Amino acid sequence: MSELKNALQEQSEKKAPTIEDWIESKKGELERALPATIGINRMISVAITTLMNNPKLRNCTQGSLLAGLVTSAQLGLEINTPLGHAYLIPYKNNGKSEAQFQIGYQGLIELAFRTGKYAQIYSVIVYENDEFKVTYGLNRDLIHIPAEEKRGQVKGYYAVYKLTNGGYDFVYKTKVEMLAFAMDKSIPFKMGYNTPWKTDFDAMAKKTVLKMVLKTAPKSAEIANAMAVDGTIKNQFSSNMEIVPDETITEEPGLLDLQEMEEVTEEEKGK
Repeated sequence: MSELKNALQEQSEKKAPTIEDWIESKKGELERALPATIGINRMISVAITTLMNNPKLRNCTQGSLLAGLVTSAQLGLEINTPLGHAYLIPYKNNGKSEAQFQIGYQGLIELAFRTGKYAQIYSVIVYENDEFKVTYGLNRDLIHIPAEEKRGQVKGYYAVYKLTNGGYDFVYKTKVEMLAFAMDKSIPFKMGYNTPWKTDFDAMAKKTVLKMVLKTAPKSAEIANAMAVDGTIKNQFSSNMEIVPDETITEEPGLLDLQEMEEVTEEEKGK
């Protein structure tokens, strides 16, 4: 009886494997998936920092967490830092807590400038008292002069790029159009969850019009890959994360419950 008691006590005293231990055990597979510019030790360091900054990620499936870290590494973007390049957000997906990869507004701009093709790229909020005019057709043009004071309510959003060779393009969407977009594309927002589309609508709208204009802009493989993996949940990793299937279950609300969502909302701001 005493032997059994001692055995049970020894077992209880054993340290449970941590996510860091699990990542360490996957070193060989990770090295094959990482770009040559990012070593495995750097990857583990980023993982530990990410987990420290958002402990809720520890409750996510290990596969989704690692897939998100590999995705950010392949794009060469800092994750969950003040740079606003990319984020791993804990989401409730198919009854499990999983890490969703989201590229940030600043991350898209960073990738665009890396191509060397862009002289300018940005998105802007338009207010009702601003002087604003958009013309389409053969001679597309956009004029925006912000009101000096009392700019009024938000009217819309636009994103512009100008190439080093002089080419340019823009996308403009009214706030009504952006509300319709959010209702159509974000099931949690449609269901009334406290999502970033609700708490930081302007930042989400600016990111969205930027993605829209980049769809027709000259872009690198990195930008195309970033747009393809934005907002995805994956539980596998490879040397090309774009081809790994997205496992998001769109029929469900997808988000953590309301109280949990309020706690992670701050992390998504500025995307």
